[in-house]
Amino acid sequence: MSKLSNDKQPCSELRATYRYGIWYKCRSLAKYYVGGAWYCGIHNPEMIKAREEKRNARSQEKCNAYMERLRKNERARKIDYSLSEFARWVIHAHRSESGDVDGASIQDKLIELGLLREVTVTEPCGENCRCAEYWDEFPNQCLRLIEGVNVKVME
Repeated sequence: MSKLSNDKQPCSELRATYRYGIWYKCRSLAKYYVGGAWYCGIHNPEMIKAREEKRNARSQEKCNAYMERLRKNERARKIDYSLSEFARWVIHAHRSESGDVDGASIQDKLIELGLLREVTVTEPCGENCRCAEYWDEFPNQCLRLIEGVNVKVME
């Protein structure tokens, strides 16, 4: 830990800086006594280390935020692809068969594409719960759209 001083002593920083063709040594007044030498606020080794740690933490936060955006974009791309595949399948099934697409086959295709997931429910999820309409006993398997599909369908 550094000691703080109000005495007017020169900074012990030996590193010189080169500006405009001239070598300069730090001429700031020292305030901190660290490791047997006096340093100014800029060259204090403890402060330099703290600044570097803060800079590294900010870099890591930016990297984590960027990676999270990439993951969200990848999920959105997968949902877009699955929805477009589902639309192709519906159009093809409608045009090639009797002109009618069976609800069970739609459900099976949505599960196959990963747009529907099975959830075990122990009670009705609300007033308009479709699971409660079909089954009187709980727990049951309920099919729900995955996260992100509701937003895409509503757009």
